[in-house]
Amino acid sequence: KTPEFNEWYEKKKCLHLLAPTWQSWINFSRDQAYYLVMVSTAVAYIGYGQVLLATPHQLGGHLLAGALNVAMHTTWQMTVVSDPGTVGMREKDVYAERYRCAIDAMCKSGSIEVAEPGELCHTCRVLRPLRSKHSGHAKKCVPRFDHNCPWVKNAIGYRNHPLFMLYVVCALGALGSTGSLCSSFLIERGGSRWAGAKLYPAVAVSVLICCFFFVGCAILLLFQSHLNIVQNVTTNEYINRSRMDHFRAGGAPGGPLAQRSPFDRGKMANARMLFHLTKEAEAECLACDEGPVQLVHAAAG
Repeated sequence: KTPEFNEWYEKKKCLHLLAPTWQSWINFSRDQAYYLVMVSTAVAYIGYGQVLLATPHQLGGHLLAGALNVAMHTTWQMTVVSDPGTVGMREKDVYAERYRCAIDAMCKSGSIEVAEPGELCHTCRVLRPLRSKHSGHAKKCVPRFDHNCPWVKNAIGYRNHPLFMLYVVCALGALGSTGSLCSSFLIERGGSRWAGAKLYPAVAVSVLICCFFFVGCAILLLFQSHLNIVQNVTTNEYINRSRMDHFRAGGAPGGPLAQRSPFDRGKMANARMLFHLTKEAEAECLACDEGPVQLVHAAAG
């Protein structure tokens, strides 16, 4: 074996030895964020309950807020238990065979240049297609992996990305309507928000919780829309694109980053593919199975 191959192999062994340590910290932070949402929601509803009982004349507003909150919790729970997708959309044996061939070729040549190590998943023992990534939470390789979301305690990928976007939109509506009703209640009863907050501290806390999560969801929606619809770039690709050759000009290793994503087909086409409104969405995932060169050429054409 060449020194280059041995160095890469030793790094991989170290990563596997350290995996339980850093994975436990990731799981801890993910669980904390998940339960933070649940506790914050319960606290916010305590304050909103006071508003609901004290303002029966605002029935229309409460019905709208109630419907949006039901939609938010429904889409949230659906996203929590949803399947982000699995590599592969083809038969599993195809990926496993390609993985074995890649490892055999690397061992015979003693070089890491035969197959890029980033494309090999040593946990699932598959050769990962383009745009996919192994999710420690889902415990599998996810096609068109976007991110591991701590708020829903699930990976977001090809299968559940549209549902996740719908959840964020519903959350914006629910938080905005609930926060507006609570805020107007404080002004009505106290003459100002500050005076009302002193009289009804639970309602004031509800307003703060709604405002905090509303701003977070608004930023998240804008960020996700810009990446996935305007550029057709996943969150994972946006963070790690400097390490991905297909995001470089001409696909040349070590070259400058390209100004445009190789997957960008225009805003309307990107949106249709994101929300599975066209057969090209699944075709793109299947095209990724053929390897980086074919897909980049197809995107460029």
